Amino acid sequence: MVDFVDVLLFDVLLLVELLLVELLWANARGADAAPMTPAPDAVLLDVQLPDLDGFSVATALTANGGPVVVLVSSREAEDYGRRIAACGARGFIAKRRLTAAAFAALVA
Repeated sequence: MVDFVDVLLFDVLLLVELLLVELLWANARGADAAPMTPAPDAVLLDVQLPDLDGFSVATALTANGGPVVVLVSSREAEDYGRRIAACGARGFIAKRRLTAAAFAALVA
């Protein structure tokens, strides 16, 4: 039997780690920014960044064998149409459905 508190703690820790990665990339000023070292295996990337287009960032990140990118937004996937698949992202999770398990399923 899995302890609920352990699962919840894992989810919180994973989301904090993913949000830190997201914030680092969100502060970059485009594809010309210096790459993160070491490069992450996966990136949780908000589609609606303040100064950048999340789809463009995903395209730059996934070019040439970059990390797995999972997009996230407060909107639903249907609102973005084909842009999710076209940018090279592995998948999309609406923020209201964002859990460690949902993210892990896409990056596995």
